Amino acid sequence: MNRNLLILSLAVAAVLGSMSVFTVAESQKAIKFRLGEIVETDFKPGLHFQIPFINNVKKFDARLLTLDSTPALFMTSEKKNVNVDYFVKWRIKDVAKFYTSVSGDVTQANARLDQIVQPALRNEFSTRTIKQVVSTDRAQIRDDVINIVNQRVEEGDSPRAEGSVPRAEGDGKPPVEESAGRKAKEGGKDVGKGLGIEIVDIRIIRIDLPKEVSDSVFRRMQSERAGKAREFRARGAEMAEGIRAGADRQHEVTLGNAYRDAEITRGEGDATAAEIYAQAYGKDKDFFAFYRSLAAYKQAFKRDGDTIVLEPNSEFLQYFKKSTK
Repeated sequence: MNRNLLILSLAVAAVLGSMSVFTVAESQKAIKFRLGEIVETDFKPGLHFQIPFINNVKKFDARLLTLDSTPALFMTSEKKNVNVDYFVKWRIKDVAKFYTSVSGDVTQANARLDQIVQPALRNEFSTRTIKQVVSTDRAQIRDDVINIVNQRVEEGDSPRAEGSVPRAEGDGKPPVEESAGRKAKEGGKDVGKGLGIEIVDIRIIRIDLPKEVSDSVFRRMQSERAGKAREFRARGAEMAEGIRAGADRQHEVTLGNAYRDAEITRGEGDATAAEIYAQAYGKDKDFFAFYRSLAAYKQAFKRDGDTIVLEPNSEFLQYFKKSTK
C-alpha cells in the first residue's frame, strides 16, 4: 500500500514538475499569465518556470510574417487607376501589445495592418505619375510608406482629429494621410498604444492598368506600331525605287559609253584597215586583187556542199580560168 502511494506521489510530482516548466525557442516570443493577467513577457530562449494552475503561457512566432494583400486600385496624379499588388513583411515587436490589440491572432493583425498600409500607399500614389511609381520613385515610396506605417502601428490613433499632417516646407514629399492612423482603433478596443508589431519591408510586386484600360492601351500601341511599320515600309519602298532608278540609269549610261567606245574603236580599226589595204593595193594591184579573190573564195566555199550558180565568164571565177605555165 505504501509502495503504491509512493508511486502515485512520484507520478503526481512528475506531472506537476512538467507543468512547472516551459521552454521558449529562438523563434518564439512568450507571455506568462497569472489568472488571466499578463505578468511577464521578456523571456529569453531556454527553460523557464511557472506555477501550475496559477500561471499559463502563450507562445507566438517571432520570425518574419507576411501580409500578402489582394491587389488594390489606386489613382495616380494623372487621374489614372492602377491595380497594385504588394506584400508586407512584419514581426512582433511588443508581444504584450500584440496580444492585447489583436488577441495574438496573426490573421486579425494582417487585416488591421492592411487597413493602415493601403491608405498610406494610396496617398503616395496620388502624388505621383505612372512613370514615377513604376520606375523612378519606387524605392522612395517604399521608404516613405514603411516610416508612415511604423509610426501608425506604434502610436495607434492619429494625434490630429481631421485633415492631414503636412510635411516640412521644401522637403518635396507629399502629406501623410491622417486617416491611416485612425485605422488602429476598431471594435470598441482602445489600441491607441499601437499594435505591438514592426514593419520590416513593403514591396510592390506588380503595377497593372485595369483590364479595360490595358486592352485600350494595347490596341493603341498595336495601331501605333502598325503605323510605324507602314511608314518604314513606305520609306523602304521609296528608297528601293530610288536605288532601282539609279541602277537603271547607270546601266543605260554604262551601255551608252561602252557602245560609244566600241564604235570609236571600230571606226579607228576600219580606218587603219582601209589605210593598210590602200597601201597594199598601191604596191601591187594584181596581187592585192588575187588576195581579195582568195579571201572571197574562202568565205563562199566555207561549208561542205555549198553550191554557187554563176555564168562561165563571171569575173568571180576569173582566177579559175587562167593558168600559168
